[in-house]
Amino acid sequence: MAAKINFIDANVQPDTRLILFLLGPHWLKVPPLSLIFLENFLSANGFKTKIIDLNIISYNLLKLPGKEWLSLNPELENNIFSRIKKGHAGLIGELIRQISNSKAKVLGFSLYSRNHKATMDLIGEIIHATKSKTFVFGGPEILFEYHRKTFFEQINSDNSYFVLGEGELPLLNICEHIYNSKSLNTASYKNKRIIMYDEIADLNALPLLDFNGFDLKNYNSWALPLFSSRGCIKRCSFCSECKLYKTFRQHSPEYMAELIKSLVTKHGITTFSFHDSLINADWDWLDKFCSLLIKENQRIKWEAQLAIRKDTPEDLFKKMKDSGCYNLFVGLESASDKILKLMHKGYDADEAKEFFRKLSCAGLQFEVSLITGFPGENEEDFRKTLEFLKENKKYIPKIAQVNPFVEYPPSQINKQNSLLGETVKNRTDILLRMFAQERIKFTSSFINNLVPG
Repeated sequence: MAAKINFIDANVQPDTRLILFLLGPHWLKVPPLSLIFLENFLSANGFKTKIIDLNIISYNLLKLPGKEWLSLNPELENNIFSRIKKGHAGLIGELIRQISNSKAKVLGFSLYSRNHKATMDLIGEIIHATKSKTFVFGGPEILFEYHRKTFFEQINSDNSYFVLGEGELPLLNICEHIYNSKSLNTASYKNKRIIMYDEIADLNALPLLDFNGFDLKNYNSWALPLFSSRGCIKRCSFCSECKLYKTFRQHSPEYMAELIKSLVTKHGITTFSFHDSLINADWDWLDKFCSLLIKENQRIKWEAQLAIRKDTPEDLFKKMKDSGCYNLFVGLESASDKILKLMHKGYDADEAKEFFRKLSCAGLQFEVSLITGFPGENEEDFRKTLEFLKENKKYIPKIAQVNPFVEYPPSQINKQNSLLGETVKNRTDILLRMFAQERIKFTSSFINNLVPG
């Protein structure tokens, strides 16, 4: 008898119209939040949707250490599917059988650089078993492929669609086209059918986020993930985040307070992690959100990413603390004014120092990230970062991350003055020695964690 999928129920119900997949290796702490948004939206609009989290299934089957799973290991990334198929052929066969026999005509795949090969391997198995499915591809890798001009040449364009940007409206339109014969407008690029940046104008129109289809015990986080916004108001030159969305939008503070209340009631979890690019895009929004949490006595804990900004209302940091904020991630990246300008960060080192002082005075725990070897960084620039960290260590509780500059398309960075790998490695080593000498705390697992092994 074929093996059953035990970790997450993969049985596809007869009325399922869309199946969404996430393959690994990918983050292990939380369920696939982007797919949950899609599932909630499509199901609310009449197209029952099933998520199959093959990332967590694969992790449990292969029984690898979490550190190895998350490390950038091309050998692992290229062979995950074949390793599972070799050791658990019955399980893979049962999965393919369920997909092929289901009445779901639309299959969606979330693509990242790390799960590209595993995703293509699974699709090859599906195509071998049935020719009746329509494939929809989304995720950051689609944006990167589009700008690399390669754009998945191995995928059959006759039954495939590609989505740049968020997926709710494109997937709904594709399902209406496939099931209800409604017209569908797509752009054409290298014979591929693309839907670009079809975004929801009012995020409050989305149903309240619901994790009911997931056994949260399968994930090793004590916090539920949330998005209060989409997009980013910043335009940091090294970051692709702002390219994934055309516009910046936020849920209202009232919507988020109501969502948190419903999740606490349903799941009994009182700790939340915001995955927004930044939680302080709008200070008035953040002030009102914190006020609602305090007024309604929600007694939750929350963490988020915070951008260094010059226009900081100092009293708001105390309100953030009172509302349950227990940790913040802040991207300093460099303390050289020249490099900060090249990065388009929008502040200088003195303004960063004042920002950290205000956070510290409010009693907020936070961590900062650093980038070494950004194009144009010379020894003097690097020394300025070292000196800044030494001089302001009393205001900086912890270094969260240190990584060399990694370019993501569509980057417009002039790499003419890029540093060689050994020089960048030496700078990381110098930072680590300085951390030890100055007794600056840091997260060891996030040192060079973006560098392929």
